Amino acid sequence: MEYEISKGPEILLEYTGAEVPKKVKDDIRQIWLDSLTEAPALRGAESRLQKHFRDDGYLKVKVTHREESPSEDTHRFVFNIELGSKYKDPDWQIQGVDKDMMEQIRDDIHESAGEVLAAPDDFRKRVEQNLQKKGYLTAEATAPELVIEGEISHFTMRVNPGAQYMVGKLEFSGNTFFNAAHLQRVVTLGATEVIPKDQAGRPPEAEKPLEPFPFTSTWIDTARQRISAEYWQQGYNDLKISPSSSWER
Repeated sequence: MEYEISKGPEILLEYTGAEVPKKVKDDIRQIWLDSLTEAPALRGAESRLQKHFRDDGYLKVKVTHREESPSEDTHRFVFNIELGSKYKDPDWQIQGVDKDMMEQIRDDIHESAGEVLAAPDDFRKRVEQNLQKKGYLTAEATAPELVIEGEISHFTMRVNPGAQYMVGKLEFSGNTFFNAAHLQRVVTLGATEVIPKDQAGRPPEAEKPLEPFPFTSTWIDTARQRISAEYWQQGYNDLKISPSSSWER
């Protein structure tokens, strides 16, 4: 077997208009290596440069490129960087929620300005998902917009959390060792001491109304852990629990 290897043209990357740190240059070089063609490599390089300078306060930075290839064996790409004015980190103005929820949303924001500006719709989805995990199953949000007024900048977005859904009823399928009433008590109060087997297999009792509590991802995980612990005490160590839910507006 014979392999014929062609090294292809040499790729030169240059930058004008601003100093680019070595770490960013290395990232861009890796983007180029990972890309199959020049088009996605150029887009990725421009996005990486924009993120770096936006994170450094140049929120309106513009990055363009041009090709200056002296020969077929050498491809030179020059990235031109126009920094513009430098701003402080943007504040957040979140409309449509009360003060407490606004603080909760702000506390959940870990993205930099560059990351938000690079993918505003992805950020919107993360805000909605974080609220849905807290029981606001119909939460909706708009993509953040950057507002610049003079030397001050801020992000603005509107959030409609909707109602916080509560757990009102629990149902169990596939359960034969414990009755449903016992598992309800386990979910609400925690795993119990080992109970006699003659009590564990009795027919299910009528379900008692549960006090409502927020339908959150934490609650779902806690309920699953409590049920698992109850079964483990009886020797069912390979137990599998698959939670599912239904809800009404």
